[in-house]
Parts: sequence; C-alpha cells; structure tokens
Amino acid sequence: MTTYDKYLDNIYYPIYRFFYGIWDNIKPSNFKHWYQRARYGYSYRDCWSIDWYLADIIPKMINQLKENLHGVPGEFIPEDGEVTDKEVDKWESILDKIANTFKLEYEILESYRIMTKKEKKSHDEGWKLFRKYFGHLWD
Repeated sequence: MTTYDKYLDNIYYPIYRFFYGIWDNIKPSNFKHWYQRARYGYSYRDCWSIDWYLADIIPKMINQLKENLHGVPGEFIPEDGEVTDKEVDKWESILDKIANTFKLEYEILESYRIMTKKEKKSHDEGWKLFRKYFGHLWD
C-alpha cells in the first residue's frame, strides 16, 4: 500500500464522509423536497423508486399505529362486544407480520439479494394479510 493510499484511507475519506453526511442533510435542495412532502405528502424524488420509499415508511407507520392502538377490526370483536387481550394480541400479531414483510422488502431492495424459501413464505403471508386488512389500517 502506497503512502497515497494510506492518506486516502486514513485521512481524506473519513473527513469527506463526515462532511458529506452533514451536507447531504442540510443542502438547499432538501428544502424543496421537505416542502413538497409537507404540501403534497411526497416529493418528486420519492417517485424515483416508489417501492423503496413505501417499503421504508410503511413499517414505521404500522409500528406507530400499534403504539397508539385503540381497537381492533370488527371481525375480531366477539358476540358479546367485549374486546379482550386475546383479540388485541391477534391484531398486533397481524400488524407485526405486515410490518416485517415491508422490512424484508426494504432489505431485499437495499441488498439486491434473493429471498430464501422461508423468507418467501413469510413475505407471501404478509402480503395476503396486507391486502386483507388494508382497509383496517387506521385507528
């Protein structure tokens, strides 16, 4: 390894990564995207890869829904109308499976790898639950 390579690895790249990380968060073009997200709910930059954007935010939204949970879908409510911990736990389990499906989707998109059979089975189950309970993802 040459002196120049050592300089790059030990001095230049760490400094560059540090300042670029700061600059990437505060650069003026980000204000435009923040404004677009505040006004429209998304920015044009989010549309470059909608799958990646949604796979990143949906698990966060579902986890917030779980934290603020005030009820369960009507099909979980027993005949007597009293919702017990059993129904709530079942609904939270479904929400966890949906969130984990999107986390897995995000991980796959980030790493460009192929799912294992076990992951594929879990992924398919999560998508079925997402389709089935899509209208119930509110509180």
